[in-house]
Amino acid sequence: MATNCNGNGAPILSPKLQVEAIQTVIPMKITDPRFSRRIAIPENFDLGNLQRRFHMVLYYNKASETDSGWIVAGWFKESLGSAIVENPIFAGRLRKLEDDFELVSNDSGVRMLEANFPMNMVDFIDLKKKENIENELVYWEDIHETSPQFSPLFLIQFSNI
Repeated sequence: MATNCNGNGAPILSPKLQVEAIQTVIPMKITDPRFSRRIAIPENFDLGNLQRRFHMVLYYNKASETDSGWIVAGWFKESLGSAIVENPIFAGRLRKLEDDFELVSNDSGVRMLEANFPMNMVDFIDLKKKENIENELVYWEDIHETSPQFSPLFLIQFSNI
């Protein structure tokens, strides 16, 4: 369900998807002590293997009639900040070593994107039955192959439909 990327790895977004905000959710408290986990890399490993992802699309109704559609995203952001205190590696980054990689719990955070898709939910569900429109909802940013330490391990997107 990823969008296509140009030659530089930058996302080519659907003209319908409007990115409203890109934020970073950090743990509610500092990770102390920080730790890392080495990742075993097979001999035939290609950096393109880092671009495989799990995609999930969740749909929800507004919290109330006066909700702009971002209340659930706000609740999620607050909950995520608490949850990654228990599992700080999720807020870490991938670090390239000489022969391997490691995950480092450096509190850099989880990337969260808020976007608008100009269609109501009923029309979207009807259209979804006919074609794979979910591809147009997903923003994607590949892990930077030469400097993976700047790429978040997780990107969570909330699309207001």
